[in-house]
Amino acid sequence: MQMTKKALPLLAGLLMLIAASIILIRKNQQAASDLLPVDVHTLRFSNGWGYDIIIDKKIYVHQDCIPAVASYKRFVSEEQALATGQLVVAKMRQAHKPAVTIHDLDSLHITY
Repeated sequence: MQMTKKALPLLAGLLMLIAASIILIRKNQQAASDLLPVDVHTLRFSNGWGYDIIIDKKIYVHQDCIPAVASYKRFVSEEQALATGQLVVAKMRQAHKPAVTIHDLDSLHITY
């Protein structure tokens, strides 16, 4: 009988934790569905590639050259432009500045 009285507060706490977790998960799912649509479109130029980040059908970032590089160079491939654009989108979704650093470029193996 004594064991049951000790287990009751523990059980109640566990149920409250489960309920709070469910509420938090549903809130996060709702917040994710409320996000505006974000797309990365690659841009082909005669001497390389760039990208646009489109939010809610409007250009938010137009990047016609490799960011963070001192000289004006374009991406050598569509894949490199797309990878960099996707990194910028990931930073924006995490509420970070959409800035790209040399370290970011190196981690993505971007040729510059």
